[in-house]
Amino acid sequence: METQYTAGLLIPAVAGLTQIFHPFKIPQRFMPVISIAIGIGLVFLVGLVEPIRLNIMAGIVIGLSASGLYDVVKKTVAGK
Repeated sequence: METQYTAGLLIPAVAGLTQIFHPFKIPQRFMPVISIAIGIGLVFLVGLVEPIRLNIMAGIVIGLSASGLYDVVKKTVAGK
């Protein structure tokens, strides 16, 4: 149960940390890759799950979820 809460808190954290890279004029198509990398890094930092392959998988899921969260908020604010 604790893992679910931690993963839920990491998603907005990854979305926020990904915003750090926007001023560097990185093409938008690379933002999901950056989000995944940050997600994997945070999962290893927090030690979310035990085996390494599950940490990597959890980081990918969290990174992609953060990318989706950013896209939804962006479209909602823009009114599209």
